[in-house]
Amino acid sequence: MPGGLGDETLPHLPFPEFSFGVNVNSADEMRKVVRMFLKYGVDSIKLNLSGDNFTPDSPADTTWMSDAEVAAAMDEVRVRGKRGTAHARSAASVKQALRHGIDVIYHASYTDEETLDMLEAAKGRVFVAPGIAILYAMLHEAEAFGITNAMAVKMGYQHEWDAAIDSLRAMHRRGIRILPGGDYGFAFTPHCQNARDLEFFVRYPGMTPTEAIRSTTVYGGEIMMRGHELGQSRKASSPTCCWSTATRWPTSRSCATRSGSRR
Repeated sequence: MPGGLGDETLPHLPFPEFSFGVNVNSADEMRKVVRMFLKYGVDSIKLNLSGDNFTPDSPADTTWMSDAEVAAAMDEVRVRGKRGTAHARSAASVKQALRHGIDVIYHASYTDEETLDMLEAAKGRVFVAPGIAILYAMLHEAEAFGITNAMAVKMGYQHEWDAAIDSLRAMHRRGIRILPGGDYGFAFTPHCQNARDLEFFVRYPGMTPTEAIRSTTVYGGEIMMRGHELGQSRKASSPTCCWSTATRWPTSRSCATRSGSRR
């Protein structure tokens, strides 16, 4: 969406290939782009329904796509038996995703009672991956990369962090499936820190350690539509999840494995 998350074009550099997303400007354009990606064999279509505090002119609590555009995308997704996913931080974008049958919702930082009611009503099909690690990192671990805590607060990250923790606690109480995945791969959230999401789930939304493990094993199998064979603990089978010895549990040095190999 022009001006939203994913639009990296500039007035003097109006080249669409500079963006990490494809910009669409109508329901017809959306349908054309989704059909193109489906033609090339993708398994899921991700829509950036909300903004993000990393983009100054489209903050996290804003919503960018029209219902007609989202409906066009999901019509094509359903016709071909594929899956719709959404970047949705704002409450309005989460509700929009749910209205149009999107099953995988990333973030859901901002919610209200209506949003939570809709999530609970759809909890048998919906997965939420909040990605709170990047919010934490922006506030507390990004100074070496030029973003001080004061800058992150000004960008809106403290406000979003507070809202996200409240939302996660409410979703957890209602039995909505919450999964790890903290937007790793940035300088301030490097790969190999991924397992600390489990620590965050215990510390902030209030999961038990067992619930945190379940979020990545059982729900991990279910989100991949292979719940009958992944994320399960069976007699005489290799453990689904192996933990390294450390002074804290869980830690960012933990390794989750599916096979019988131990680390």
